[in-house]
Amino acid sequence: MPETADELPFHLDHIVPKRHRGTDDLDDLACACFTCSTFKGYNISGFDQHTGDLVPLFNPRFDQWTEHFSWNGPELIALTAVGRVTLDLLGINLPYRIRLRQTLIDEGIFPPTSSASVV
Repeated sequence: MPETADELPFHLDHIVPKRHRGTDDLDDLACACFTCSTFKGYNISGFDQHTGDLVPLFNPRFDQWTEHFSWNGPELIALTAVGRVTLDLLGINLPYRIRLRQTLIDEGIFPPTSSASVV
């Protein structure tokens, strides 16, 4: 999601929250929209709805975006358990978010030129 299309400015989010021994080092910070950051909260993992396994969330410092996700128009598709848990926990494909991305596609603003940083 381009920051300019969001209602609230993005902010720095801890990839690993301080509660789980995360740090303020740049390696543990990522730019995140308010909704994703709020939904993520202190979570670093979640239960995969297909397997029931506890799975870590996507980590933009270690995981390859294209291994876990792909775009199908305005919908982000999970390719792995990490992708499924991340999409589910962050509410990435909630109907209003898909509608907004479709509007941005129609306006030629989305998808971003570098999908590696998008989640």
